[in-house]
Amino acid sequence: PRVGRLGRLSRAAAVRAAALLEVLDGLSRDRVHQGAGDEIFFGNKPCLMVVEQHSLCWVTARLVQQRDGVTWAQEFRQLPHLEQLTRDGGTGLRKGLALVNAQRQQQGQPAIADQEDHFHALREGRRALRRMQGRVSRLIEKAEEAERRQRQKVQRSGSRQGVAAA
Repeated sequence: PRVGRLGRLSRAAAVRAAALLEVLDGLSRDRVHQGAGDEIFFGNKPCLMVVEQHSLCWVTARLVQQRDGVTWAQEFRQLPHLEQLTRDGGTGLRKGLALVNAQRQQQGQPAIADQEDHFHALREGRRALRRMQGRVSRLIEKAEEAERRQRQKVQRSGSRQGVAAA
């Protein structure tokens, strides 16, 4: 089929699936105890998403105008049995979790445990290590070159004068 027809077929399938997905979403969101939240972007539009960690099932996803705490809190309220959330260092995520935890505390419910993810720390650590490794390698090469020049000077003249400081 041509592109236009594919678009219409996709849209029709989405309309038919919407009612079933609404029922399945309600059933699956009640089962989420541990989740991981983050934003992904479609162009410059953020999509808030939460993934159930054991199954890696994508349980919430919504295109939003802003990714602030209030908007994130709406996502977390859809997961009534959420016990732990793994997240990156985003301020919107942190504020949204704080808002939901304050509300839960007022209602006498347990707070959602806040776990910062390891992915971002490991990724940034690898980047820093690569940069440092490059600098150290260049310095080692400089030191080896200075030692080579010193050996040559000593071999030729028997003196280290002029190269010993290097």
